[in-house]
Amino acid sequence: MRSLSLTARTAIFNQQTSEAFLLLLEMGHEDFDDPIRVVNQKLDVTSNGDVYTAFPFRISLPNEDEQISKAHLVIDNVSREIIDEIRTIDTGLTAVLTVVLLSDPDTIEVGPFNLTLTNVIYNAMVIRGELNYENVLRQTYPKEDFNPINHPGLF
Repeated sequence: MRSLSLTARTAIFNQQTSEAFLLLLEMGHEDFDDPIRVVNQKLDVTSNGDVYTAFPFRISLPNEDEQISKAHLVIDNVSREIIDEIRTIDTGLTAVLTVVLLSDPDTIEVGPFNLTLTNVIYNAMVIRGELNYENVLRQTYPKEDFNPINHPGLF
């Protein structure tokens, strides 16, 4: 069960509200000096001590008939800063997505969702990629087989 703050619930249930929900996206990689932090609005936002730069991006959630573990990210390629960082790596980026309120950006309303950004393609206008969850339902349990090779002390 997801628990929202009273301010968020009031904003959702009111017919009109001046409140805004913001998506905070942090992308990182072990080769980056600092993570890339962006927010989908016109002004920079500071949340829990981290500054998120105003940058246009969209996230498309999967349809019900699509794979549950995959969403799509589209970032406007208006600045070369993000693409310059992405070009330096050849593995997936870590992506952390959270939802906060504009009036209280230090309170995380939804998330954080820990994802992996893969299959990144880009052109002069946009950067596109897939946001994937780690599929825990397909992992084996227990993680290892208990056999004489892996655990000789048991046999």
